[in-house]
Parts: sequence; structure tokens; C-alpha cells
Amino acid sequence: MNRNTLHHRLRQNNETLAEYAEELKRLAHLAHPQHPIQIRDEFAGKQFIEGLGNNAITRQLVAERIESSQPAVERASEFETIFKLWPEKDQTNGKENSKRRFESTILDPGESFSNKETKITCYNCNRLGHYADIMSSIDQIK
Repeated sequence: MNRNTLHHRLRQNNETLAEYAEELKRLAHLAHPQHPIQIRDEFAGKQFIEGLGNNAITRQLVAERIESSQPAVERASEFETIFKLWPEKDQTNGKENSKRRFESTILDPGESFSNKETKITCYNCNRLGHYADIMSSIDQIK
């Protein structure tokens, strides 16, 4: 019964990420008491990702291959913050939904990394194919 509860547990609308993660850890402990804590944490982490209720965040966490619960909570928190801070419409021209634009930059798990990187524009140098935080390493290679 506990295994079924764990593997079908979804995040509730009024539940914070931390509350959801703690509940999954508790359910993982009840469902798999014979496994070491690290394995139970992986069970909880995988269910956390699957049950988030936000496809864009789920796709990103899967693409990043995050499995344990604490890193999943931290990354999901970062993405939720971004979604809350971005307005529904661009204030400049009102054309495109900023959240959709953000979601389109997140990798689809089936999409190759090489195809996605060519669509990325560095905000420091405005060149395609890299992020600003790796710009210094690119300049060192050249």
C-alpha cells in the first residue's frame, strides 16, 4: 500500500516544494524500509520530479539528470521563482508570453544538446551557441 501511495503521489495545489519533498521522503521510508537512505532518497527524488505538475520544470530536471530529492527541490525552486518573476506578457511589446519563451529554451529530453545550443545567445557578446558563464572558457580555447 505504501509503495502505491509513493509512486502515485502528486503535488497538491497548495503544497510548497519543500512540503511535497518531505512527504515523499516520508512515504519512501514507509514504502522501502529495507533500502539504504540514499536509495530511498532516489525513489523520493524521482517521484518528486514526476509529480511536480509543471511540465517545463519536469523536462529540465530530467534533462539535467537530477535524481535525488534535495538537488531536485533546489532546481525546481529556482525555476518556480523565475516563473513567478516573469510577467505574463512582455511589457515592451506585449507580443510573446515570457513564460512560453522561457519554456521553449528548456530542453526537451528527446532533443539533442547540439541542436539546442545553436539557438542560445550570450547576453554579454550577443554571439550564438553559448551562455555568458562559459564565455571565458570559450575565449581561452580560441
